[in-house]
Amino acid sequence: SISSNGAMLNGMATCNAGSASAWFEWGTTTSYGHRAGATNLAGGVNVIMVRNGLSGLPQGYVYHYHLVASNAVSVVSGADQQFTVGGTAMPWGNNADGEANPQGVTNVVAVSAGYFHSMTLMNDGTVVAWGYNADGQATVPAGLQNVAAISAGYLHSLALMNDGTITAWGAGTTDTETPPNFGQSIVPAGLSNVVACSAGSYHNLALRSDGTVVAWGDNLHGQATVPAGLSNVVAVAAGEYHSLALKNDGTVVAWGSGKVNSPSDGRDYGQAIVPSGLSSVVAIAAGAYHSLALRKTGSVVAWGAGTVNNPSDGYTDPNTGISVDDGQSIVPGSLGSTTQVSGGGFFSMALRTIGDVAAWGDNQVGETNVPSLTRTVSIASGLGHGLALMPSSLPVTNSVSIQSLFSGGSLVLTWPADAVAYTIESSPVLGTGAHWTAAGIMATENGGAFTATIPGGPFTKFYRLRFSAE
Repeated sequence: SISSNGAMLNGMATCNAGSASAWFEWGTTTSYGHRAGATNLAGGVNVIMVRNGLSGLPQGYVYHYHLVASNAVSVVSGADQQFTVGGTAMPWGNNADGEANPQGVTNVVAVSAGYFHSMTLMNDGTVVAWGYNADGQATVPAGLQNVAAISAGYLHSLALMNDGTITAWGAGTTDTETPPNFGQSIVPAGLSNVVACSAGSYHNLALRSDGTVVAWGDNLHGQATVPAGLSNVVAVAAGEYHSLALKNDGTVVAWGSGKVNSPSDGRDYGQAIVPSGLSSVVAIAAGAYHSLALRKTGSVVAWGAGTVNNPSDGYTDPNTGISVDDGQSIVPGSLGSTTQVSGGGFFSMALRTIGDVAAWGDNQVGETNVPSLTRTVSIASGLGHGLALMPSSLPVTNSVSIQSLFSGGSLVLTWPADAVAYTIESSPVLGTGAHWTAAGIMATENGGAFTATIPGGPFTKFYRLRFSAE
């Protein structure tokens, strides 16, 4: 959970041989620079939950952290995670039901996108939701607070509470076994010790602190039948009719529809056929009929629907009538290193290491027309819209006027060693009449040198680098 000036870091470790100790390294860059106190772990082969709280964190920063575990055999580090203690939701794509209109909410620490609605988790532990609301999915229960995480499904919503329980609302408060009511908003009695949750179309997955998974809701395709003996799970993701689990050894388990590749039946596109040899996975995501895995190397693997880009092949989603094969499983060759993945209805997104967002697949309503973003914290994909969590503005502790340019050229930037974020600004004049505004230009790094390409234009402009330092 995250507050306005602090965060509770969570991670899962496995000792494998004898006792071990684990701790979090954290900071405003991936060099971290800070270390939280170590936790002693008993030996064994099962996952163990590790928690540590941080306080006194100023707003405006993207904070990075990872879990480090050490025993007599080795020292290993988990994948980089990031958060902010107060930001805004940046939307794009379909807005037919207002799902891409966040109404100026601030102090956001998490975002989630349903099919036609959106949710934000605030740094005071409350939830704001908007968009399509015919089934009450955007009507947050009165008095809901102490929320640690959120997940938006097709026509329902989930909130993970700080005490490890789940609150659900929207469609599925009854179980008629007909759309849209499959009991997905009826939380199983006694469900507790939950550390993560994922809402699919009509079913849900909950990950418990002991590494086991609980599922409920629609099970017509086996998506809520957790494989017998599944354990040591560290992440879950629910699609339209399939489910994914990431295990602590970096492998992926899938179940539900898509265990065969038979597109003619309308639901089986191989989305539950995990690619042979897939390993070293650190994050997973499920789209409607496709699946995504982020590997430790920063590369992305995708499978299921959309391994071809042929919207006219006649295969459509039985719920929406939208074409299914839109190239959402064709990972762009130019994607580069990524830190997060997200599966939309018929498109995919990745948060790149440099802080911007890439999207590919269906673009009928602009869902892959991602705005120019930097310093992105996290991403979420709906049926036809996307959300990005952006940190609040940085306090500027230093600024440097670089030089003036005429109609264009390249500008080599001086990047201080203690800088953690930057903005390139321009002004038509210098001195008392200067009006500095964000130029919307990103710098590229090559061998430690940062270069910005200034666009051509008829007027002289002055550019400067504003940066924030630790």
